[in-house]
Amino acid sequence: MDEESLQALRRRAQQREAGKTALMRYVRSRRTTGTRMAELQCVLPSWPRSRIQVLLRELVRDGKVHVHGRTKAARWYPGAAGGDCAQACPHGE
Repeated sequence: MDEESLQALRRRAQQREAGKTALMRYVRSRRTTGTRMAELQCVLPSWPRSRIQVLLRELVRDGKVHVHGRTKAARWYPGAAGGDCAQACPHGE
């Protein structure tokens, strides 16, 4: 791999991490009400929905966020889903 390709790869990795950080910051700021996908799309307006979904799946895998609901009703909350979810989610779902 040449130097230009490595720099491009590093740039994409930095953008990906910056995107995750921005999503996490917003989800944490809305921890009691949850965050809808439409709001997250406003956080990263130049990113396609599919790319945001990939980042959210990675954050779920890492135990940093979890989702309650499906489709437009889904809301994202900080932290892994589990026994203490009732404290982070208003309805304890």
